[in-house]
Amino acid sequence: MRISTDERTRERVPFVSLDRGSVVRLLVAVALGAVALVAPHVTPTSAEMTGTDQGVATFTTSDDFGTEAPGP
Repeated sequence: MRISTDERTRERVPFVSLDRGSVVRLLVAVALGAVALVAPHVTPTSAEMTGTDQGVATFTTSDDFGTEAPGP
């Protein structure tokens, strides 16, 4: 049976491999999870509006509102 050169030269990688990239990805995922858990418990910041502006607002309604319901 003929074996391709790719199959002969390929190294067998264990199921759980510890290389720098996988450790970094794991740490980033754990850090994001920790931030997601802690963020709702952190005291929120807010802005206080100190300036005052005065404006005029006029509300009107129609004068032709009838008190009788329309007939059938």
